[in-house]
Amino acid sequence: MGFTSRVSNGKGLIWGAILFIVAAITSLVIGIMGFTGEKKSLDEAFVSGLGGGEIVSGVPAYGSSSYALKVKHTVKSIPVGNDYYFYICSEDEDSLLAVRAPKDFGKNFDEEFRNYKNIRIKGKVKRMSYETRTSLNSDEIVVGDRYIDLLSTRMSILWIITGVLGVVCIVLFILANRSRQYDDSYSEASGSKVMNAVLACGFIAFSFLLIYVLAHT
Repeated sequence: MGFTSRVSNGKGLIWGAILFIVAAITSLVIGIMGFTGEKKSLDEAFVSGLGGGEIVSGVPAYGSSSYALKVKHTVKSIPVGNDYYFYICSEDEDSLLAVRAPKDFGKNFDEEFRNYKNIRIKGKVKRMSYETRTSLNSDEIVVGDRYIDLLSTRMSILWIITGVLGVVCIVLFILANRSRQYDDSYSEASGSKVMNAVLACGFIAFSFLLIYVLAHT
């Protein structure tokens, strides 16, 4: 019975390690891919629309001075941040696009919605969720099913940090296990307790970052 329990626990540990490794590597890949994409000017985007994965940059002539949509993110009723969506408009006022941006993005536009600070934007094009698309599009306003994510660089960096932290945790875990295998007294040593504390903090930080970036992706 004890042997069966140890085998079962061993398999669970292996599968848990595999999932953790996959999550860490996937985070790194997503973060790196966030910096890739076809470059497109904002003027072109106003004319031809937004394609998937493009990196759009330019100076919008007009924009909403307050957010058009606020999306709250929670995990089991625990808040993990908000997203804010704004409208930007072309010089001829014929084309409208949606952007995800910091909460104070609207301060760049005056009461006539003109970009009086001449702020330049840059972000990767992403697809909206159904709820976001439904909220931002109406009979009077049509922005399609994609938006320019002005937070894409920040999110890509967070994805990379998450992946690197995961890799560090994996390496430390392997080193700790090797020490236990070759030194029976290691588990009782103060170094083992410090390593366990560091690993616990690392796993918690990794889990929190992973939840955060998943919620805001």
